[in-house]
Amino acid sequence: MLNPGDSVIVALSGGADSVALLLVLNEIGFYHLSAAHVNHSLRGGEADADEAFCRKLCAALDIPIYCRAYDIPALAAQKKQSVELCAREARYAFLEEVAEKDNSMIAAAHHAGDNTETLIMNICRGTGLSGLCGIPIRRGRIIRPFLTATREEILEYLSQKNQPYRTDATNGSLDYTRNAVRHTVAAPLYKLYPTLDRSVSRLTQNLREDVEYIEHEADRVYNEYNTGKIDIKDISELPAALKKRALLRIAADFGKNTLYETQLGELLRLCDNRQGIVSLRGDIAVTAENGRIVLYQAGNHAPREPVAVKLGETALWDGYFAMVQNKPFNINSNKINNSAHFGAFSCDILNGSAFFRTRREGDTVYLPGRHIHKPLKKLFNEMKLSANRRGGIPVIDYKGEVIWVYGVDNKQQNLIAENAPCIYVCVWKNDYNA
Repeated sequence: MLNPGDSVIVALSGGADSVALLLVLNEIGFYHLSAAHVNHSLRGGEADADEAFCRKLCAALDIPIYCRAYDIPALAAQKKQSVELCAREARYAFLEEVAEKDNSMIAAAHHAGDNTETLIMNICRGTGLSGLCGIPIRRGRIIRPFLTATREEILEYLSQKNQPYRTDATNGSLDYTRNAVRHTVAAPLYKLYPTLDRSVSRLTQNLREDVEYIEHEADRVYNEYNTGKIDIKDISELPAALKKRALLRIAADFGKNTLYETQLGELLRLCDNRQGIVSLRGDIAVTAENGRIVLYQAGNHAPREPVAVKLGETALWDGYFAMVQNKPFNINSNKINNSAHFGAFSCDILNGSAFFRTRREGDTVYLPGRHIHKPLKKLFNEMKLSANRRGGIPVIDYKGEVIWVYGVDNKQQNLIAENAPCIYVCVWKNDYNA
């Protein structure tokens, strides 16, 4: 956790665990050691006495100490948080602030019993494999040297040193979640299994090693997806643990670092079926196209589910229908009716790489008659389409590019010779009865 010459700040409460940690690190002696104490203003004179004890201890050991007081009850009411959570956030914010000044590590005195309690709470709240790993030994600049030490070992050490410490009277209160778990759940388990902490420490250590390997493999899969070596079909064939983690990394690219269980389930189905739409938040949705998971800025309109371009008549969405025919090209082909628009394309678009979809951010379309690529946003402005209509307008996507937009007839005269085989696509609203 530490190297000679490192700077280390001990999170010193004055309790047995943090006092023992301060003494142990001081005995080792080759660290630039200091301490930080937070007065939470929760126990009146007792809290002030804790601070005075910590100052006196550090003075006797010639260790610098940083102290700060917070009015946690008032702060918790202002933030509408529990006192427990507010105190924790304030404590770690202060520790990070002090550590940042000289790039110090932060040593916290969590021990094996704390790890056991955390595991129990995580199980009760509902957790994945990472939550079963308990308290991490190291996270960022925070280290926990005592995580495999038992409370009994710590107290025995302090007894040998004749070192006094402070006892927080609220530790016996059941008003705090961790205290309640300690006294009503963990305590009876210790009577049945006296070596429970040892067992949990072994379990969490083994799980940390397993999770480290799985996360490493998930990173590899994610990197291969990003570099185009694999697609969502390959991801769908992976074991569930890898598949879920790879999809979570992809979702994070779209600004969604966490997913509800239902969202993850929908994303898994999207990956397995290679079609569908998943809403990640109000203005973001994703779908599957050409083996990729594609982001849509949904705005007022969620993207519609893509529909493959295939011969025959197909219902699209919002009352749109499509007719796809294979016949010789005729430059004088007429519209079916006033709401219908059509295009003529090479027969290659029936190879499975073309589908109807709605627009997405950054789309452009090539207009053969004008020999230009135009952003769909500008094209829709020219067509005077309202924002409410734009979200449902069908387009044809071929190999990741928009080649046709409803409302813009496109015969690709410069690409298809007269009477040559071609694919006619006609799309209309529901005022045409096939």
